[in-house]
Amino acid sequence: MSRHADVYTDGACTNQGLSGAKAGYGVYFGEGSQYNRSGRVDGIQDSNRGELRAAQVAINSAKSQGLGSITIHTDSQYVRDAVHGASGFQSAGQNRDLMQSIHDSVRTTGMIVNVELVKGHSNDPGNDAAHKLATQGAKQ
Repeated sequence: MSRHADVYTDGACTNQGLSGAKAGYGVYFGEGSQYNRSGRVDGIQDSNRGELRAAQVAINSAKSQGLGSITIHTDSQYVRDAVHGASGFQSAGQNRDLMQSIHDSVRTTGMIVNVELVKGHSNDPGNDAAHKLATQGAKQ
C-alpha cells in the first residue's frame, strides 16, 4: 500500500505591490517534521508566486519521500488550478513557469495529488503553521 501525506502550504508577501516587496513560501508536513520548509521566492515578489512555490516544494518533497499520494491543503484557488491543469494556466504570464512545473510534476510523478481548499486565517492549525513558515520565508 502506498504511503500518503497531508501537507499544508501557504504563500506570504510583505509590501505586496510595492517596491521592496518580499514573498515567501511555507510547507508544513506536521509538527517537528524534517520536511517542513520555508524560503523566499525567486522572480516576481507576490503572494500568488509564494503559494505556487509552496505547492511545488510540497510535491517535490513528497516525491523524494517516495509517497504515493498527497493532499495539499491550501487557501489558494490558484494552486488548485495549477495542480489540476485548469485551462488557461499556459497564459498565466508572470507565474507560468511555476504553474507549468507543478502541472508537469503532477503528470509525470505517478503520484496522486489532491487539493483541499481551506479557509485562510481561520485558526486551522495546519494552515496557520504553513502561514507562519511563509512569513518567515518572506523575511529571508
